[in-house]
Amino acid sequence: MTAPWLEQLQVRPEALLASLAAGAVMLGLTGYLYVLQPALRELRELREQGSGALLAEGVVAEVGAASIERLEREVEAVRERLYGASGQVAPDRMEAWVINGLDRLSLRHGVQLVSVAPEGPRPVLVFDELPVQVHVQAGYFDLFAWLTDVEQELRPLVVKEFALSGTGEPGRVSLQLRLVSFRPRSEGAS
Repeated sequence: MTAPWLEQLQVRPEALLASLAAGAVMLGLTGYLYVLQPALRELRELREQGSGALLAEGVVAEVGAASIERLEREVEAVRERLYGASGQVAPDRMEAWVINGLDRLSLRHGVQLVSVAPEGPRPVLVFDELPVQVHVQAGYFDLFAWLTDVEQELRPLVVKEFALSGTGEPGRVSLQLRLVSFRPRSEGAS
């Protein structure tokens, strides 16, 4: 059972979900590399300049402070878009935060959360990938609504892999997926 508009596009739901997930990952990486990272670099340079010769000589101290405050607000706005709600979660609490969120959303949508298995972080470029294996069962439309809320409320958690199969019960399907979140690697890690 698929939505009529999806049949008109002649796109399988799995392909659409995979495309959306890949787009979300690419958007996150692009946002970090092209927006957040240069803004953080500029902020660091402004702070170094502000604490150095410019402030010592008393040149444009007020303008520099206003620029720093503006940049800090911009960096915070970009950080919120990039990290979403998980940006406030300490790395050692991330697994518990994800499991709690999945459980809460499963209850909201009547989805049976069969299993959740966090995996260890893996390095990907300048990020640590934090994968979680999840197995859920419900009706197709309940799963779709659940997955939509997972991607919105547990941002930047995205679907990396998934497998949809029947359960043998009419109207119920089983979804096994691998969700990942990306965090910038700490400077001490290699």
